[in-house]
Amino acid sequence: MAKVGNYTNRKNGIYVNDVNDDAVFGTTYSSSEGVILDVVADSGGAPWMGNLQVIVIQGTIGAGATKLTVKGTTDADGDICIIPPTEITLEPCITTAGDATAVFQVDAWLNVGTGEKIYLWGKTDAGTFTSGPDQAIYTWRE
Repeated sequence: MAKVGNYTNRKNGIYVNDVNDDAVFGTTYSSSEGVILDVVADSGGAPWMGNLQVIVIQGTIGAGATKLTVKGTTDADGDICIIPPTEITLEPCITTAGDATAVFQVDAWLNVGTGEKIYLWGKTDAGTFTSGPDQAIYTWRE
């Protein structure tokens, strides 16, 4: 039976280079440093349609990074863009020096085909921003 109503979901992202490794974002996009948003798996593997709402990426600032730009694609090479590049200021944590959070309000209605995922790619304005396992969180409605 099909879902009826409105459902809000929250899940941690998986890092492209290794499930248990960090994503280190530098000053250029890299196809080996990204986050996978596996929305399809939560819908039983069928094509997914939903409203991607918020992406939160926590991490550690290195060498003076103050901003993070993120874009989303449906391919692992980072070529088929479905979420345009968005730049956000890294918000420093209050109690942990050097740590920061980037919060992106996406609000995009997406239709992701069977077997596809959403890949997020990031780059900084300077230095690096390192996000570890379970530090990327996203929410969506379906």
